[in-house]
Amino acid sequence: MQDATEHGVAGLVNLFGIESPGLTSCLALADEVHERLAALA
Repeated sequence: MQDATEHGVAGLVNLFGIESPGLTSCLALADEVHERLAALA
């Protein structure tokens, strides 16, 4: 998972390359993305 600390674009979270196990953990990934974006507000 990449956020602005890696790529410098505020509000963008990359989830590239997530394979089948990522589908199983999609709700946990969504929580993490939400937390990162909420920290920007």
